[in-house]
Amino acid sequence: PRAELMKRFARPGKSSPSRDLTKSELLLGAPADSRAAAPTFAEAETQIAFEVISKAGAKFYVGDISRGRIHPEAFKRERRRVLLNLHPDRHPESARAEAHKAFLTAAEAFSTLGERAILDLESAA
Repeated sequence: PRAELMKRFARPGKSSPSRDLTKSELLLGAPADSRAAAPTFAEAETQIAFEVISKAGAKFYVGDISRGRIHPEAFKRERRRVLLNLHPDRHPESARAEAHKAFLTAAEAFSTLGERAILDLESAA
């Protein structure tokens, strides 16, 4: 099936597997641009918060970020996913103290980003 998709979207005279793969990912429901985004924020505190949640496992795609702001749905998706994975109840009793610290650190970083780096969709339209 992948070879058929590659042939189907191949441009005559130009072979670009990465371009074809992107088109096949679109057909299969993957994000349009699955490259990880690493934006630069104006405020140092916001940049540090983004780095903290990235280390905790948050993954934002290029399409999730516009003009140095994070799309609200992407922020909500990643906050939920990361905090559920870090929740102390999901770890064995012996690792709960460390998990609790990691959970609180990530929660604080998400809170900082939520205040400063969420895209206001009404003003962007």
